[in-house]
Amino acid sequence: MKPARLSALLWIIAVVITLAAAVYQRRVGPTTDLRGETVVGNTTIPYVLKRSHGGEEDHRVLIMDPGQRLHGELKFKRYKTRDEWSHTSLHRSGDSLSAKIPRQPPGGKVAYAVTLRDDDHPEFHSTIPPDGHCIIRFRGDVPGLILAFHIVFIFLGMLWSNRTGLEALISRSDPRNHAWISFMLLCLGGLVFGPIVQWYSFGELWTGFPLGYDLTDNKLLISVIAWIIALVRGRNSQRSRWYYFGAALVTFIAFSIPHSLLGTELDYAEAGNLPDM
Repeated sequence: MKPARLSALLWIIAVVITLAAAVYQRRVGPTTDLRGETVVGNTTIPYVLKRSHGGEEDHRVLIMDPGQRLHGELKFKRYKTRDEWSHTSLHRSGDSLSAKIPRQPPGGKVAYAVTLRDDDHPEFHSTIPPDGHCIIRFRGDVPGLILAFHIVFIFLGMLWSNRTGLEALISRSDPRNHAWISFMLLCLGGLVFGPIVQWYSFGELWTGFPLGYDLTDNKLLISVIAWIIALVRGRNSQRSRWYYFGAALVTFIAFSIPHSLLGTELDYAEAGNLPDM
């Protein structure tokens, strides 16, 4: 195969791998919206429960009810506390039912669930989510441009990393240029804009090793170290291309771990002096 065609094919494969990993992360992460349907009597209600809230406002839980036949309540309490459940009625506005969860300090989490009942048949009711409750994490508001730079550079870093790994599989290839680009993009997205996003979100620049256990920070750190090793050890011999492949594989595995897993979480017991819900 001609070099130009081979390069184009490798880029296509790299894009597919990167998009597949991004979609997987989007669907399984702990801050991804919880979506589903519930049936109350003869009415099917789709729902979207948020698991992340940014900004200074209370979080509004919203349920759409086009038939305007339902009523219900929201229950909530601070996560990992001995708080009693708080209950509040859902308020109707046209085709929607809603209630608010009081805003929490950055990193604070709240468990919540919604119970719906049919106005005409009180015996018909449903709780969402059906397996217990949903957990939402509160954070500060991140400027859109900062967040966009973070996401774009991380995505491009993943893309170039996958492309480098594929290049390393080609005999007599030289992945060094791709490796340097991968390394620089990951550093820009993760070590420059990542801490800025973290600061706006939770008031801390870094919560990974050695300061904490944040898996998002730690998986980035592991990936960057893998690329440093590859760039240092992969300068001379033909066999050095396997260092680049190893760094790309480590990065792929690290970034396939759902985003925000073991992320920043407020310890209410240590925080103290916080107002009740």
